[in-house]
Amino acid sequence: MAARASLRHQDAADVSETETYQLIWLPAPFLSEEALRAALPRLVEALVPGAWLVAETNPVADDALRRSVERWTAVRGGGNSFDTARMGEELDALGLEETRTFPTVPGGPVLA
Repeated sequence: MAARASLRHQDAADVSETETYQLIWLPAPFLSEEALRAALPRLVEALVPGAWLVAETNPVADDALRRSVERWTAVRGGGNSFDTARMGEELDALGLEETRTFPTVPGGPVLA
């Protein structure tokens, strides 16, 4: 497997390859909105045609107050307020042809 996969510790906004990767996993909740906006176009360009960008997002709370508190907490902690719908919109705007969401464990992250 080591010949087929590699892990890199790098600022996502510094990815400079184009059409190189078949899969990119992005732990989006841990990036600031500024870093995420800088990284997304570069990551999309780094994908080969037909590849996958798996972007983890935080789940959306059921009520407006809880959603507001969770967004505030995420931003205050150095992350961003992107939820699954917003991540999908951003990825669609960057030209990805098909966006899907996959819930994980109850209360856990959502993959877009």
